[in-house]
Amino acid sequence: MTKPISPVTFIEKCITKSELGKPFRLLPHQKEILRLAFDFDGSGKLPWDTIVFGAIKKSGKTTLNAALTLWWALTQEPPNELLCVANDLEQSLARVYRSMEAIIGYNPALKAECEVQSKNIYFQNGSVLTAISSDYEGASGSNHGWVRRGNLGSHQ
Repeated sequence: MTKPISPVTFIEKCITKSELGKPFRLLPHQKEILRLAFDFDGSGKLPWDTIVFGAIKKSGKTTLNAALTLWWALTQEPPNELLCVANDLEQSLARVYRSMEAIIGYNPALKAECEVQSKNIYFQNGSVLTAISSDYEGASGSNHGWVRRGNLGSHQ
């Protein structure tokens, strides 16, 4: 089995500008975390099915999450269903979804592969990302391959 493209390789090739239109590069510690978290074995399995990443405010967590979600949508078992989940739809759209939308807009390689709509992103490979609230009943029974879950707690 061929090892899938790594998220580091994908991000370095396809995402040269952030959601703010500024130059974007992964930091060395981000590359190492991604290398460890997404190290597919010989049968195409990941070491974990849940990954939690924490860092201080304004450290790029949202941008990194958006980049990883785009990597998954465009490289992993298409066609795939992806969910962007938060407490409510507005919150689900406000962070990672909007960051993904902007990253797509600033990076021509991604723009050619994606169609952004109000709460869905459609990918040329047949994958679809949908932003939903955490209490959305319609997600039960779906066959999603990636769930981006936001902060579902209330932290001040």
